Amino acid sequence: MCRSKQNKFSAQPTKFISATGLNNTKASNLIKIRVANHFGMAMVDSGATISAISADFYYANLQKTVPLEKAYLLATGASGATLRAIGQIHVTIEIGRLSMEQTFQVFENFRHSIILGLDFLDQQKARLNFDDKTLVLQSGITEVPLTNGENYDNSICFISLINDEVIPSRSEVIIPVQTFDKSIKSKIGIIEPNPALVGKQNIVGATCLVQIRNNKSFLQVLNPTNAKVRLSKHTKISKFSEIIENSISSEITDDTIQINSIDKGTQNNNNEAKYIEIAKSLNFNFSN
Repeated sequence: MCRSKQNKFSAQPTKFISATGLNNTKASNLIKIRVANHFGMAMVDSGATISAISADFYYANLQKTVPLEKAYLLATGASGATLRAIGQIHVTIEIGRLSMEQTFQVFENFRHSIILGLDFLDQQKARLNFDDKTLVLQSGITEVPLTNGENYDNSICFISLINDEVIPSRSEVIIPVQTFDKSIKSKIGIIEPNPALVGKQNIVGATCLVQIRNNKSFLQVLNPTNAKVRLSKHTKISKFSEIIENSISSEITDDTIQINSIDKGTQNNNNEAKYIEIAKSLNFNFSN
């Protein structure tokens, strides 16, 4: 923990800034955030009583549009080094479906660009859900995934149900879903089912390649149980990871030059024989 100290100019109570905000570069509690129309990754830190932003992020993205106000906060890090806030900012941030105002203390020598502390978590009625690694805000109005930042280049957002759904027992259905994330650039991507649904609802979703149109798409869901399953509107049922279209390989044709010199014909024939043998042992009928 980092304990802040008041100087003669400050009338503020003692503040704390978590040491993870200064030293840990592989945190897994990061969320995607937009600060005054600039995207970044923010660390959700319940060990910090205040929210902070790095001077590097401020000068690179916000200096021209967000005024830096005077502040006199001093903080002592875990290493004993004293950090002085160079100022504070009041700015609009967007997380998931919510837009809100937030005050940040601006510090130099931060490893993470943005820290969301207890002031933010309390004001937004936040809850960290470690079962499916999400941050829930305003009692469920929006829910965003926690990440380690490695997937920042790809847009990831939640997919929720459009309507209340009832999935009959021992059946497979296709249900309409939607996303409210405005930051998605590509409309093509992968939908992956929320693993928490297996334990809570005993249903299984399919991983699908989908196209998002008007923020809507479809998801294939299987109910293998003997009882029907009810799902409420806006249930977070899956995640969408966008695919950058210009990174997709072109269609393979007869004219495509083969890089691999493996004899695919022989290999495929051998594999096919093995698959047929396994299928027959499972009593599959090949008469048709």
